[in-house]
Amino acid sequence: MKSLPEQLRSEIHMALELLEASITKFFNVKTADAYEFLKENNDRKQVFKKLSSLSKDERLSLARIFSCKMELINRIENSYRHYRISTKEKTVIKKPPYATIFVFTAHPTEARSSATLFYFERLEALFRKRFLKEVTDLDFKDEIGNLLAHILRNRLSKTNSPSVKDEAKLLCQVVLNQSILESQARFMSEGKSVLFRTWVGGDKDGHPYVNEKTLKDTFTISREYILKFIINKLQDEDTYWAMDKRKSGQKFSNRIRNAIKELSKLKIISKDDGDKVLRLKKVIIKLIDDVKKENESISRNLEYISNIIWLYPALVLQVELREDAGLVKEALDKKNGTIRKMLEYIKEVSGKYNPKWYARGFVLSMTESTDDLLSGIALVKDVFNKKYPIPVVPLFETKKALLEGTEILESAFKSDASILNQHRKDWEGRFEIMLGYSDSSKESGVLASRTLIANVLTNYEKFFKSHELTPVFFHGAGGSIERGGGSISDQTSWWPKSALNIYKSTIQGEMITRNFSDPLIMESMTHKIFSNFEKRVVNKDSKKDFSFIKEFSLNVAQKYQDLVSNKEFINLVVKATPYSYLDELKIGSRPSSRNKNKNEFKLRAIPWVLCFTQTRILLPTWWGVGRSFTELSSDEKLKLLEIYRRSPFLQTFVNVLGFTLKKVRISIFMTYLKELLNEDEFKYWSKEFADELERTNEFFSFLTGQDNYLWFRPWLEESIDLRSPKIDPLNFLQIHALKNKEFDLLRESVTGVACGMLTTG
Repeated sequence: MKSLPEQLRSEIHMALELLEASITKFFNVKTADAYEFLKENNDRKQVFKKLSSLSKDERLSLARIFSCKMELINRIENSYRHYRISTKEKTVIKKPPYATIFVFTAHPTEARSSATLFYFERLEALFRKRFLKEVTDLDFKDEIGNLLAHILRNRLSKTNSPSVKDEAKLLCQVVLNQSILESQARFMSEGKSVLFRTWVGGDKDGHPYVNEKTLKDTFTISREYILKFIINKLQDEDTYWAMDKRKSGQKFSNRIRNAIKELSKLKIISKDDGDKVLRLKKVIIKLIDDVKKENESISRNLEYISNIIWLYPALVLQVELREDAGLVKEALDKKNGTIRKMLEYIKEVSGKYNPKWYARGFVLSMTESTDDLLSGIALVKDVFNKKYPIPVVPLFETKKALLEGTEILESAFKSDASILNQHRKDWEGRFEIMLGYSDSSKESGVLASRTLIANVLTNYEKFFKSHELTPVFFHGAGGSIERGGGSISDQTSWWPKSALNIYKSTIQGEMITRNFSDPLIMESMTHKIFSNFEKRVVNKDSKKDFSFIKEFSLNVAQKYQDLVSNKEFINLVVKATPYSYLDELKIGSRPSSRNKNKNEFKLRAIPWVLCFTQTRILLPTWWGVGRSFTELSSDEKLKLLEIYRRSPFLQTFVNVLGFTLKKVRISIFMTYLKELLNEDEFKYWSKEFADELERTNEFFSFLTGQDNYLWFRPWLEESIDLRSPKIDPLNFLQIHALKNKEFDLLRESVTGVACGMLTTG
């Protein structure tokens, strides 16, 4: 039974035919023949023989074609998402959460060719019109053919790494698009707070190119979009139409024109910028109030301006600073340290205005002691003349830190009573902590990471309640399952309700463009968060059940840690994944490794997941599950089955496990091993992986009673089936690139695989 709508499948089929018709026009016969060969053939020896017979340019052209093919499918699916959402009746939300906060990070899309992105955006918009029946068949096919011609002339990847400023430009172009800002303003008029923040420009942790200048760049770029929105609304004729001319006369028109002139002067951010913003905000708010008094109402435009001014109080996208806790301690003594200079810049531009409207928080990575937290607070107070205007947010990301977090906080509160007083008095009793998913998953695997976070969430909730504080849980989750991602329900089904009342999460990777470039898709995703909060009935696992799950997860974690600490496995990662060439990928402005010694195997969590996403094995989610399951007795297995049937937490994990297993392509991973390891290494590791995957499948089937990994989302299964074999040629090209150090080909293949997997990792 086919689950993808016929209309969607038909459009994808037609678009791929148009793409293939273009191949013979723009590439030589040898490349076109190789494309047909790779499309239909997965015999390892024949494939690599064929690739070796081609020139470097021909292989690169093939990578471009297959990458384009994957992104084409993505864009058509996104267009169909828009269409389906537009035909659905909106869910009425009577009780939304207090706030929904999205914190955007830099993402790999900046490393793509801007020209190609431009043409794909036009292509996606055209398919939206196609689904809405707004274009004729002939005009549509001609235009799609023209766009594909432009796309095929350009590589999808870039040869140079983006700068932090590049990342800020693309981010603001997406999330501060005029239609997205309008959606935010509309949400607020409906009593729903949807807030945007960013780490771009302020995330100093492990990033040598972030400083006070990147902060200014991000503020300047974001202000341009926010000012444009306000000015456009002020200039719109509906703004004037809503005023009663007999009462208002010319005076409001003159005041609006003056406000526009003053707004234009704010484009340049300089010292005491906050004072200027505050003065102008008062002028605009007074104007809106006067219009309302004289006309008994205001236009929707003026209402939206008022909302945007509330959402962006400094008329910039608020940045969240981040630095490693250890380096923050050093900054207390170093008067010229970068993070100190960044805080000093915030002080300089904010003037007498609240610095928090520029920098919403100061996240301390790797917080592992009370001293770490107190040092962060001391640095803020040192810069701001003993005041504490920007809340310090401890990031607990390792197992040790997550477990000891309440002790760290308790000790800090005892050491400095003013911390509690300030949070209660100035920040309405809210206290924020950040929970790291990526590092805990890298450290112990996905099941152990989520079990750990589920456990500590309950402990933190009790702790904050005992101190008369409202917890704000900031979830550092990525788009991929291995970094805490998944559907809204899968991510939150095991959270306490306090974690949903203020929903705050990082938005990383391709999820930024996928979910925020289209206002309808952004609104639909956000409505799911609202609905999840409104309908949520807290149905926690019993202590006894969770204790059994926890014990099982600890065994899984041990198996996972045994693997990733194995020197022979490290050798596999170095030789048979893109790990050794991460710096050649030019994916982002941040270095791939925190350590200066490039020969030392110590990856950031993001590149760690990238390696296993690219090789299609998605290791952190499932390794150790199978072995741990086989070690259970028959009675223990039956007990686990009983717990699964009533446990929201375990059901959620099994769902994301099924999604992951469906995306795993063991035959492709084996090809990496066969081509890039020696024969003995291949024999050993191929058996290890095949056996563990088979055991994990037994675990999945035993609990679910299903042979189908995605029985609960059949449309998703078909979507993966549609993509999966089409990614294979890109993996073959990537393996060839790794063997022969063809870095242009490696970059293009990594981009293409990421398009196919819907995540870089």
